[in-house]
Amino acid sequence: MHPRTHRARRATSALCALVCTLLSLASFAMPLSVSAHDLRNARRPSSARTVLHPAPAPRLPLSERRAMALQRVLRAEGVRRCWTRQLYRDPTTPSRRLSVGLSVDGEGRVVQVRVRDPQAPMLASCIATMGTAVPAVGPGEPFEAEASLTFERNE
Repeated sequence: MHPRTHRARRATSALCALVCTLLSLASFAMPLSVSAHDLRNARRPSSARTVLHPAPAPRLPLSERRAMALQRVLRAEGVRRCWTRQLYRDPTTPSRRLSVGLSVDGEGRVVQVRVRDPQAPMLASCIATMGTAVPAVGPGEPFEAEASLTFERNE
C-alpha cells in the first residue's frame, strides 16, 4: 500500500471515530428530534429569558450621524491606500486638498461619494469607491455632507 493512501485511511478513520464520539455525546445532551408538542410543554427555569429581537439601537441626532459618516470616510484605510497607490503610479504627485461630498441613505449607509480631482482622476475614482465601503452610521433621515481631505507627501 502506498504511504499516502495509508495516511489518508488512518486520518479518515480517526475523523470517523471523533465524529462518532461527538454524536454519542450529543445524543445524551439533547434529543435528536423535538416535536412542537414538546416545545410548547417544555418547562423553563424561572431565571431563563427569551429574547426574540434585540432592542433597536437608539437613533443618533443628525449632526452626530453626519460627523460620524465624514469621519469614517475620511479616515478609512481604503482611502489611505488610494493615496499610496497614486504615489506608486506617479511619484511626482504633489500634496493636495480634495473636496469630498457624500450621500447617506435612511439606513445610514454611505451610498455615494463625490470627489473631483482633474489632475488625478484615478485617485478620485478610488476614493469614491472606497468611501462607500465604510460601516453604516445608524438609521435616521438621509443627508448630504461635505468635507475636505488633505494628502501630504512624505519626502
